[in-house]
Amino acid sequence: MVWGESPVVKKIIMLIVVFLILCTASDIYGSEETSDERIHPWPRALGDQRNTGLSTYDTSNVDGTVKWAHNISEIVVDDIQASTSIVIGKDDVVYLSTVSGHLIAISQSGDFLWKYHIDSSPLMGDNIMLKEDLIYVSSIEGLHLISSSGKLEWSLAFPRSPITGPIVDDDGKVYVGCYGGDIFCVDNGEILWNYSTDYVLSSSLALHNDTLYVGGDWSITALNTDGTKKWFKQLSYSVMSPPTISTDGTVYFMDHRGELYALFPSGSTKWSYDLSTSVFYESPSIGPDGTLYVPAGSGMYAFTPNGDLKWDFQTVSNINPFPAIGADGTIYFGNDRPWVDLSPNESSDKHVYALNTDGSLKWSYEFDGDVFMTSPPAIGSDGTVYVATSDGTIYAFGGSVEEKDGIPSIGSFTTLSMIVSTAVIFSWRRRKLKPRGDRRIAKRT
Repeated sequence: MVWGESPVVKKIIMLIVVFLILCTASDIYGSEETSDERIHPWPRALGDQRNTGLSTYDTSNVDGTVKWAHNISEIVVDDIQASTSIVIGKDDVVYLSTVSGHLIAISQSGDFLWKYHIDSSPLMGDNIMLKEDLIYVSSIEGLHLISSSGKLEWSLAFPRSPITGPIVDDDGKVYVGCYGGDIFCVDNGEILWNYSTDYVLSSSLALHNDTLYVGGDWSITALNTDGTKKWFKQLSYSVMSPPTISTDGTVYFMDHRGELYALFPSGSTKWSYDLSTSVFYESPSIGPDGTLYVPAGSGMYAFTPNGDLKWDFQTVSNINPFPAIGADGTIYFGNDRPWVDLSPNESSDKHVYALNTDGSLKWSYEFDGDVFMTSPPAIGSDGTVYVATSDGTIYAFGGSVEEKDGIPSIGSFTTLSMIVSTAVIFSWRRRKLKPRGDRRIAKRT
């Protein structure tokens, strides 16, 4: 009997094929690696162009061990040093924007590389994107292009100040939203077009399949990348939450009242869920299996892609609005600035958390002093998790036993599928031709 005609062998091959199909299907919602993410482990503060907060790198080795922690007041002498965005570039260089108007580069080991003073005003929110060897930064004064060595290439002023961070497409065109409701497209430092939404923009941009998404006063808009309107959806409340886009085109966001929406790519409502709490910039992140992780108030909520609540994890104060997800599914987030003044007997929740996919606590770390996180977590290619706090300190979290660089992510199965498929096909052809006879300080509800 020729190898491959055996019923047992056929069943084994069928199981392998099914396994490969399931592995590929697991990437439908979250993992769609772009050229930016292959070069830069974390090119935007929200992870990628679609704001998924999902890394392509495994973080299962991270156990809350502090690899290093540096206060940027050692680099920038200023009364206000807190970092507002962290992105991670080639060779795991960490780039920070600060409320003192600086862009700072730090090596993977925590060594200072360079700084550049961009603006006399604070650099707020999602204001950096990495593209190839270039750094795009938006500030009140306009859009700036900085080289990876910290040199200014060009600056561009707009009629009104930018309110969103830059987002760059695969052709190098840059999109920025400004006060007054205008969205601009820039190419090589020149404005190609602008689109007026006729309302105030209040969220970061998202980009997927040549479509831009942005939230604003009582609405969300989708634009084609040629500046024409794709659709407009009127809502009952403002949208400050950055839209998050899955690879199948589903658009997730929250309105100011705490309603979580899922829209079809056409803009029609797929489902919604009322979290019954006021939200501001909180944005859903997407796990490797498509699970939505939604910060709202003092809780982290997990939803299926169909809108069913899986679990929630409660802390003692409000949460930083943008969780980061490792390719292994670990969820990282921390506390945010308290919304109200605390009484003398109260304190903010001074922790960064790591949760397992079932909502159980994996580990947590308590910061020194009465501080809170000022930027979303960022994940490097070796799984290191970076966070910034209000006292100007940058923390790098790793494991007690470090992994080697270059290990393929277990959360992205594309490479694994290709390797196994090639091995199966090679073996099939060859043999067919040759016959053979810690402590828990938060409560989960």
